Amino acid sequence: MARQSRQPSGTGIYHVMMRGINHQNIFEEHEDYSYNKLNDLVNIPLSDDVACLDIEDTSKGRPSDNQVMLLIKEKTGVMNSSAFQQLPKETKRSVLIELKGMRASFRQLERLTGIGKSMIFRM
Repeated sequence: MARQSRQPSGTGIYHVMMRGINHQNIFEEHEDYSYNKLNDLVNIPLSDDVACLDIEDTSKGRPSDNQVMLLIKEKTGVMNSSAFQQLPKETKRSVLIELKGMRASFRQLERLTGIGKSMIFRM
């Protein structure tokens, strides 16, 4: 059975997935975009006359991805998840314990550090 074509959105808002296996970031740095043809698809300007539909409440008490990455950079000096995975075990452990104390979620830590959820849970 053939797949039906995507129906145009009435609001002009579309969602593009940019995460890989275990929700790990695919595009960690700006240079990563140049190797992928999806860059053209991600940056499709969609304009419509519809104003903002809803405002999300972000006061959940959890740090944002940017705050977590900033703390990782301050503590370790690494810029991405692959470099974080190569750090000594005790360094990774101390940073992850501190991030868990800041109420960062296990999935968020898994996605940003590249370390499995079960390993983070055990720390």
